Amino acid sequence: MASTEEHQHPENGQADTEPSTCPSELEKARISNACETQDVEELRAIAIAPGGFLSDEHRTQAWPILLGLDANEVSNGSTDHSGSWKALPRHRDEDQVKLDVDRSFVYYPNGISQA
Repeated sequence: MASTEEHQHPENGQADTEPSTCPSELEKARISNACETQDVEELRAIAIAPGGFLSDEHRTQAWPILLGLDANEVSNGSTDHSGSWKALPRHRDEDQVKLDVDRSFVYYPNGISQA
């Protein structure tokens, strides 16, 4: 919905009323429309534009569409991936990484070396 603002004409000092629309309101409408129509190309263009999706509310609407997720699953939280990492195969360097991490947390007081 466009608001009206009064502007003073410098030459005659009279105010006129002209419709104006805030750019962010236009962007919000653009985002909402792209989400409603599931226009992935438009959402991609908005995502890389300065300001992106403007708010978390719009991001929450847009990103599931961009990711190709079912909006119903996302809205009711039925998408659960919490246990899926456990099904991954073990990495060949996993044991070495654990040793390196454990070693990095060993505390050596100042002035004492391990040599």
